[in-house]
Amino acid sequence: MTETLLVMLLICLVFFGLMQVFHLAVAQMLADYSAWSATRAHVVGFDEQLTRRSAEVASIGASGKMTRSGSGAGTGVDSVSQQEQFEFEVSRIPYFIMGELYLEYDHWNTQYEAEQNDGVKDDETHLDIEIDDASLLTSTVKVNFKKYPLMFLTGSSAESRQDDPSGGSFFFKGDWTSIESGEDGDGVTLTNHANIYLE
Repeated sequence: MTETLLVMLLICLVFFGLMQVFHLAVAQMLADYSAWSATRAHVVGFDEQLTRRSAEVASIGASGKMTRSGSGAGTGVDSVSQQEQFEFEVSRIPYFIMGELYLEYDHWNTQYEAEQNDGVKDDETHLDIEIDDASLLTSTVKVNFKKYPLMFLTGSSAESRQDDPSGGSFFFKGDWTSIESGEDGDGVTLTNHANIYLE
């Protein structure tokens, strides 16, 4: 019994460790894809707001649970299933990109959440989007997840990471890493074709 218990603990540790690695790999791929989508939007002439929304939409898969929606239908987002949230997103994302409604996710650094908490986000995790078009020939966009939670070690929500004084969410409390787009965190750079598309 003792040997079985020790082996099971080791197997669980390896299993959850692998799950965490896969989770971080998906977040890295989505950060890279988000940076590419935003850069592509920018080099064909989209303004900064549309570029940022393109980056946000491309990062939804790694952005946690939907927290708010400006359409009225998403006010009960805490009670919906993943399938219902997916169907809701598919129907609302085009309106979000056009700026006709807003969406908010756990890992987005949103103005609404900051306003509700004296100018400070209640979760340190946030999506950081930097647009650099200083060069007339190229545009670069960096998409980074700052303080991305190790959800299989600390819990998947801000509440489980902050409201658990024992630190027993799984192994450690408040553990995180940063996810940066690009080879060395330098984002994605594409040739700027905005003048051609805007003529």
